[in-house]
Amino acid sequence: MKNIFVYLELNAVEICVLKDIKSFIYKFYEPIVDLENDVETMNLLSPHKSRDILNEFFLVWGQKNLKN
Repeated sequence: MKNIFVYLELNAVEICVLKDIKSFIYKFYEPIVDLENDVETMNLLSPHKSRDILNEFFLVWGQKNLKN
């Protein structure tokens, strides 16, 4: 499939939102993949720890992407 956005018949706003979501997911999981062989990985996956990581990521990601 050459262009998934044409296949899905999305408008420009929907395409931008999907690209932002894709970018967010990659940026969120990048540090977790780096820790794949680390002993701390099991602690990382606990619900409380995961929530903290997600909250911190949103805080940092949001500050970097603020548009004035």
